[in-house]
Amino acid sequence: MYKLLSISIVLALVGCGGGGGGGGSSEPTPDKPVVVEPVVKKQYIVAGGTNARSCEWSYFEDKTGSTIIEISENGKGIDQIIDALADAPQNISDSDGIIFIDGEYDGAAETDPDYYVEAVELYQAMLSERSGSDLPLYISTVGYHRYKDRLPYANIREAVNLSATLNPSWVVAYDEAQYFIDWNMLTDNIHFGKEGCELIMDAMADAIQ
Repeated sequence: MYKLLSISIVLALVGCGGGGGGGGSSEPTPDKPVVVEPVVKKQYIVAGGTNARSCEWSYFEDKTGSTIIEISENGKGIDQIIDALADAPQNISDSDGIIFIDGEYDGAAETDPDYYVEAVELYQAMLSERSGSDLPLYISTVGYHRYKDRLPYANIREAVNLSATLNPSWVVAYDEAQYFIDWNMLTDNIHFGKEGCELIMDAMADAIQ
């Protein structure tokens, strides 16, 4: 009697579509199409002096999936960097920011720190105008020369750090290039080696994220 009752229940469930579908169709419903958002590759302008050009920026591109446009100038101060902008590549529209590594030339020249930061602000505005949007400035502050007075370099660094506290579009991403002498990360008396460059690029990658 118990066995017959059990068989009757099973047959009844099978007849109703297994009891779990509430009488609905047993045909599977097609999946909704998956919308894949296009990947927008970001673009950054690398600007400044020789130490910006010393770095191998493919490291940064691989780390961030971004593209770098290099317009830094070898052996030039901020006034000459501004003057050289007329000859810089034109394909900087739609950029996402400026990576700025600079100050050693102007430190050696003892450029007035207030003048220096005003010139950098002008340079940022000029690049923003060409790009078509207000570009943030991601900064690695100036390093020291091995055999020259450190004070002019320190004055520029302090002026840049102060300006960054007042200007929300300035981000000091790396402030430790001043220690590269002590860390044996210079290739000569002032220029950054591979290890120092990678520290800067790691910091820049963190800042843009």
